[in-house]
Amino acid sequence: MTARTFSFALAAAAILATGGAYAQSASDEEAVRNQITCYPFGIDRIGKGDLDGGLALWRACYAPDLQFSANLGRGETTRCPGDACPFPKDMAPVDMRAALAKRAFDGAGFVKTSHHLTNVAIKVDGAKAHVNAYVQAWHWKADNTVVVAPGTWDVELTRIDGRWRISRETLAIVGAAIVPPMGGGVQPAAK
Repeated sequence: MTARTFSFALAAAAILATGGAYAQSASDEEAVRNQITCYPFGIDRIGKGDLDGGLALWRACYAPDLQFSANLGRGETTRCPGDACPFPKDMAPVDMRAALAKRAFDGAGFVKTSHHLTNVAIKVDGAKAHVNAYVQAWHWKADNTVVVAPGTWDVELTRIDGRWRISRETLAIVGAAIVPPMGGGVQPAAK
Protein backbone atom coordinates (compact mmCIF):
# COMPACT_ATOMS: atom_id res chain seq x y z
CA MET A 1 0.00 0.00 0.00
CA THR A 2 1.41 3.38 -1.00
CA ALA A 3 1.43 6.38 1.33
CA ARG A 4 -1.19 8.06 -0.85
CA THR A 5 -3.51 5.04 -0.72
CA PHE A 6 -3.00 4.78 3.03
CA SER A 7 -3.89 8.49 3.50
CA PHE A 8 -7.04 8.07 1.44
CA ALA A 9 -8.05 4.95 3.40
CA LEU A 10 -7.40 6.75 6.69
CA ALA A 11 -9.55 9.74 5.61
CA ALA A 12 -12.36 7.43 4.45
CA ALA A 13 -12.25 5.55 7.76
CA ALA A 14 -12.46 8.82 9.69
CA ILE A 15 -15.53 9.89 7.71
CA LEU A 16 -17.19 6.51 8.24
CA ALA A 17 -16.34 6.52 11.94
CA THR A 18 -18.10 9.86 12.43
CA GLY A 19 -21.10 8.68 10.45
CA GLY A 20 -20.40 11.37 7.87
CA ALA A 21 -21.58 13.97 10.39
CA TYR A 22 -19.32 16.70 9.06
CA ALA A 23 -20.49 16.22 5.48
CA GLN A 24 -24.13 16.15 6.60
CA SER A 25 -23.71 19.29 8.68
CA ALA A 26 -22.00 21.18 5.86
CA SER A 27 -24.74 20.13 3.45
CA ASP A 28 -27.45 21.15 5.94
CA GLU A 29 -25.78 24.50 6.57
CA GLU A 30 -25.72 25.20 2.84
CA ALA A 31 -29.38 24.18 2.49
CA VAL A 32 -30.36 26.42 5.43
CA ARG A 33 -28.35 29.34 4.03
CA ASN A 34 -30.08 28.95 0.66
CA GLN A 35 -33.51 28.61 2.26
CA ILE A 36 -33.32 31.79 4.33
CA THR A 37 -32.82 33.90 1.19
CA CYS A 38 -36.57 33.58 0.71
CA TYR A 39 -37.04 36.13 3.51
CA PRO A 40 -35.45 39.14 1.78
CA PHE A 41 -36.64 38.17 -1.69
CA GLY A 42 -40.22 37.66 -0.47
CA ILE A 43 -40.40 40.79 1.66
CA ASP A 44 -38.97 42.90 -1.18
CA ARG A 45 -41.71 41.70 -3.50
CA ILE A 46 -44.24 42.73 -0.86
CA GLY A 47 -42.32 46.01 -0.48
CA LYS A 48 -42.83 46.89 -4.13
CA GLY A 49 -46.53 46.07 -4.01
CA ASP A 50 -46.46 42.44 -5.20
CA LEU A 51 -48.15 40.76 -2.22
CA ASP A 52 -49.03 37.61 -4.19
CA GLY A 53 -45.45 37.20 -5.44
CA GLY A 54 -44.05 37.67 -1.96
CA LEU A 55 -46.53 35.20 -0.51
CA ALA A 56 -45.67 32.62 -3.17
CA LEU A 57 -42.02 32.77 -2.10
CA TRP A 58 -42.86 32.75 1.59
CA ARG A 59 -45.27 29.78 1.35
CA ALA A 60 -42.35 27.70 0.08
CA CYS A 61 -40.13 29.16 2.80
CA TYR A 62 -42.08 29.28 6.05
CA ALA A 63 -43.59 26.31 7.88
CA PRO A 64 -47.40 26.14 7.91
CA ASP A 65 -47.35 26.50 11.72
CA LEU A 66 -45.01 29.53 11.73
CA GLN A 67 -44.78 31.53 14.95
CA PHE A 68 -43.33 35.02 14.65
CA SER A 69 -42.48 38.02 16.74
CA ALA A 70 -41.70 41.38 15.13
CA ASN A 71 -40.75 44.64 16.77
CA LEU A 72 -40.56 47.24 14.04
CA GLY A 73 -39.11 49.83 16.39
CA ARG A 74 -42.34 51.77 16.80
CA GLY A 75 -43.88 50.39 19.96
CA GLU A 76 -45.20 47.01 20.93
CA THR A 77 -43.97 43.72 19.54
CA THR A 78 -46.42 41.87 17.28
CA ARG A 79 -46.64 38.16 18.13
CA CYS A 80 -48.62 35.80 15.92
CA PRO A 81 -50.51 33.61 16.00
CA GLY A 82 -52.05 34.05 19.41
CA ASP A 83 -54.57 36.05 21.41
CA ALA A 84 -52.67 39.33 21.05
CA CYS A 85 -52.15 38.92 17.29
CA PRO A 86 -53.98 41.71 15.40
CA PHE A 87 -54.94 39.47 12.48
CA PRO A 88 -57.96 37.13 12.16
CA LYS A 89 -57.52 33.82 13.96
CA ASP A 90 -58.44 31.86 10.82
CA MET A 91 -55.68 33.53 8.76
CA ALA A 92 -52.67 31.31 8.00
CA PRO A 93 -49.53 32.40 9.91
CA VAL A 94 -47.54 33.14 6.73
CA ASP A 95 -50.43 35.34 5.54
CA MET A 96 -50.31 37.13 8.90
CA ARG A 97 -46.59 37.74 8.45
CA ALA A 98 -47.10 39.14 4.94
CA ALA A 99 -50.02 41.29 6.13
CA LEU A 100 -47.81 42.75 8.87
CA ALA A 101 -45.13 43.69 6.34
CA LYS A 102 -47.68 45.17 3.92
CA ARG A 103 -49.38 47.15 6.68
CA ALA A 104 -46.03 48.59 7.83
CA PHE A 105 -44.93 49.48 4.28
CA ASP A 106 -48.25 51.00 3.26
CA GLY A 107 -48.56 52.92 6.53
CA ALA A 108 -45.12 54.48 6.07
CA GLY A 109 -45.62 55.25 2.37
CA PHE A 110 -42.85 52.96 1.12
CA VAL A 111 -42.92 52.11 -2.59
CA LYS A 112 -40.01 49.66 -2.72
CA THR A 113 -37.64 47.94 -0.32
CA SER A 114 -34.30 46.16 -0.28
CA HIS A 115 -33.61 43.80 2.65
CA HIS A 116 -30.20 42.26 3.36
CA LEU A 117 -29.10 39.54 5.79
CA THR A 118 -25.52 39.83 7.07
CA ASN A 119 -23.25 38.15 9.63
CA VAL A 120 -25.33 34.99 9.28
CA ALA A 121 -24.53 32.33 11.90
CA ILE A 122 -26.06 28.87 11.43
CA LYS A 123 -26.21 26.01 13.91
CA VAL A 124 -27.74 22.71 12.81
CA ASP A 125 -28.97 20.32 15.49
CA GLY A 126 -30.65 17.27 13.97
CA ALA A 127 -34.02 18.24 12.46
CA LYS A 128 -33.71 21.85 13.76
CA ALA A 129 -31.48 24.69 12.68
CA HIS A 130 -30.97 28.08 14.30
CA VAL A 131 -29.97 31.21 12.40
CA ASN A 132 -28.85 34.48 13.94
CA ALA A 133 -28.27 37.38 11.56
CA TYR A 134 -28.32 41.11 11.20
CA VAL A 135 -30.85 42.60 8.83
CA GLN A 136 -30.44 45.89 7.05
CA ALA A 137 -33.57 47.16 5.36
CA TRP A 138 -33.72 50.03 2.89
CA HIS A 139 -37.19 51.53 2.32
CA TRP A 140 -37.88 54.06 -0.47
CA LYS A 141 -40.68 56.61 -0.44
CA ALA A 142 -42.18 58.11 -3.62
CA ASP A 143 -39.95 61.23 -3.30
CA ASN A 144 -36.83 58.97 -3.18
CA THR A 145 -36.28 59.54 0.53
CA VAL A 146 -34.84 56.34 1.98
CA VAL A 147 -35.39 55.01 5.49
CA VAL A 148 -32.63 52.61 6.52
CA ALA A 149 -33.51 50.30 9.41
CA PRO A 150 -30.98 47.90 10.95
CA GLY A 151 -31.97 45.06 13.21
CA THR A 152 -31.57 41.46 14.24
CA TRP A 153 -33.24 38.45 12.67
CA ASP A 154 -33.28 35.19 14.62
CA VAL A 155 -35.03 32.15 13.21
CA GLU A 156 -35.49 28.47 13.84
CA LEU A 157 -35.91 26.14 10.90
CA THR A 158 -37.44 22.69 11.03
CA ARG A 159 -36.86 19.93 8.50
CA ILE A 160 -40.28 19.10 7.03
CA ASP A 161 -40.55 16.39 4.37
CA GLY A 162 -36.81 16.67 3.73
CA ARG A 163 -36.80 20.47 3.30
CA TRP A 164 -35.85 23.21 5.74
CA ARG A 165 -38.70 25.59 6.60
CA ILE A 166 -38.69 28.61 8.90
CA SER A 167 -40.86 27.69 11.88
CA ARG A 168 -40.04 30.58 14.26
CA GLU A 169 -38.98 34.11 13.47
CA THR A 170 -37.96 36.96 15.74
CA LEU A 171 -37.32 40.31 14.08
CA ALA A 172 -36.19 43.33 16.08
CA ILE A 173 -35.52 46.67 14.39
CA VAL A 174 -33.07 48.58 16.58
CA GLY A 175 -32.99 52.00 14.90
CA ALA A 176 -33.54 53.96 11.72
CA ALA A 177 -31.98 56.75 9.70
CA ILE A 178 -33.35 58.89 6.89
CA VAL A 179 -31.34 59.43 3.73
CA PRO A 180 -32.86 62.42 1.93
CA PRO A 181 -33.11 62.41 -1.88
CA MET A 182 -30.20 63.80 -3.90
CA GLY A 183 -27.66 63.51 -1.06
CA GLY A 184 -27.77 65.87 1.88
CA GLY A 185 -26.38 63.45 4.46
CA VAL A 186 -27.94 60.96 6.82
CA GLN A 187 -30.38 62.15 9.48
CA PRO A 188 -31.83 60.22 12.42
CA ALA A 189 -35.42 59.08 11.89
CA ALA A 190 -38.10 60.89 13.87
CA LYS A 191 -39.57 58.84 16.70
